[in-house]
Amino acid sequence: MSFTKMDPPPLVCGIDQGTSNTKVCVFDSNTGEVLASSSIETKRIEPNEGWTEMDPLYVLETVVNGIEIVAQQLKDKNISIKFRNHKPDADLSVLEQKNRQTFLQRYW
Repeated sequence: MSFTKMDPPPLVCGIDQGTSNTKVCVFDSNTGEVLASSSIETKRIEPNEGWTEMDPLYVLETVVNGIEIVAQQLKDKNISIKFRNHKPDADLSVLEQKNRQTFLQRYW
């Protein structure tokens, strides 16, 4: 089996969704320069002392809004993007890392 080296996409998007905010950054993969970024504060629900919950639909909304903000910033800089993740001809690749568990409560 042989492997071929693929050139990295020109742009890389990192998304960091945490309990206090959702951050989205787009980097030039060759220089490491930050070309666009956003940070949106997230709302936490604290029903009891020591408990923290987040509404998953609200979390998704902050991620989508963050991506829209950086897309507009790139457009303002005359940088066009195509969202085709995991394709060799993509202009923008999105990275993800899952490092926490999400528990969903089921009501019977």
